Amino acid sequence: MYGAAGPASGSAPVTGGASSGRTYDDGFGNQLGNVGARTMEEPELPPSPHFGTSPTYQKLFGDASMQDAVLELYCQAARLTNRLFGDNVASSVIMTEKEMQSLASEAYHFLVDTLQVIMGPLQTTKLHRLAFHLLKELLGRGNLWEGDTSENESLHRLCKRMYLRSNKRGPSIMLQMMRCSELQDQVLKELPAHNRADRDDALPTGLAGPAVESDGLFLSLEGDAEGGRYVGEDDEEVVDDDGDDAAAYLLSPTPDLQRSVSGKRHAVSSLAVGAMEALGAALGAVGESVLTVAPAVAFHARFEWKARSQVQRGRATKSFHDAPWFDVVRYEDAAGVLCWGEMCLVVRAVNGARRDVVVVRRLRQVGPRTGCVLTRFGCVRLAWEYGSTAAEWPLLEAVPVARLRRLEHMVCDWEDLVSRRGPLAMPSTTPDTSEERRLARFFTNAFYPWTSRDLHPRL
Repeated sequence: MYGAAGPASGSAPVTGGASSGRTYDDGFGNQLGNVGARTMEEPELPPSPHFGTSPTYQKLFGDASMQDAVLELYCQAARLTNRLFGDNVASSVIMTEKEMQSLASEAYHFLVDTLQVIMGPLQTTKLHRLAFHLLKELLGRGNLWEGDTSENESLHRLCKRMYLRSNKRGPSIMLQMMRCSELQDQVLKELPAHNRADRDDALPTGLAGPAVESDGLFLSLEGDAEGGRYVGEDDEEVVDDDGDDAAAYLLSPTPDLQRSVSGKRHAVSSLAVGAMEALGAALGAVGESVLTVAPAVAFHARFEWKARSQVQRGRATKSFHDAPWFDVVRYEDAAGVLCWGEMCLVVRAVNGARRDVVVVRRLRQVGPRTGCVLTRFGCVRLAWEYGSTAAEWPLLEAVPVARLRRLEHMVCDWEDLVSRRGPLAMPSTTPDTSEERRLARFFTNAFYPWTSRDLHPRL
């Protein structure tokens, strides 16, 4: 950063206001070509390439490599961000004084010790306030969201839209924006009554909940096998991917989500190929059985940090906007043990009989590497689980939707992949062989914000 410098020779001083009488210099000399000598303080040099052997570095990281030190820097930053935003906690509106002191101490340690040791001296106003004044802010306000400007920014976007619809000329702009705002308010006032009338007219007799119209086909939210959308005799798809979204939005949080029996129909023999060759055994269905398969499923997620349940949507499809999408889920097996698996099929019915299950490729927890930074921050190392040593593909398991706990964000173990395939290796370029699948390792993302603080939190 440049320090305060005196007037440079040849520069044109800028005169302040009428009441100041002071002169200021921008430090860049004469802009007309006769540039004078610029005076400034010498900027601080970046850290030496050998600073990893410094006493401060060794005190913080010991004998850890520079790669592990940088990884720990990012993990600390992610964990601090989670705490500041109230991510993945039971209550985001209650914070004791002890928790405030812990948060302030963590922010100070991260910014003053870890960040400056790795990145060199950093002097900014925001970092200073976070490192030295966070506790005072917490004790004074009792929360971290009173200074949130995101709501005002979102409201400002409405003003921008109104301005763009004006002619942008003269004093008539404000009048045009006021008329636009009044028209918008009037339209919004008329919409609820209009929608309510349409919804009441479309409500069938005897139906307990609201109905959804799409493509002229009625979707029942009752969840009975006979009340779903019509499935044609030619096995063609007659329902899009929006049914569960509508149900999840309209229904109140209950232990069981009501859903219709809809989707594409496939024979087990047509799906049980390659990685899905054990599908029939997993479902207990013969090769000629007909499955009703959907691209996604909605369920009530249960979080281990005791946060309020939320509706999550897991996908298992080869083509979502022309790209495959297979979510990873945490679930309970028949014995109640917590497991991980990658969703590969969502089954709504077998031979027309209702059966809400998700077929997953099982994952197992494996031991961490020695001194693994990600494991220390709560990430779980996973690998594919096989039924036998001779099996070519991971084990398949049919999991009832009621036993799904929540979605899981899983990433590749890059250090393991690079050590085996080289620094340019990518999961997409790794050979899809049985040997590679057995050697592949993954990590769960412990920093992913599944639940966060609301903009207007309340008890």
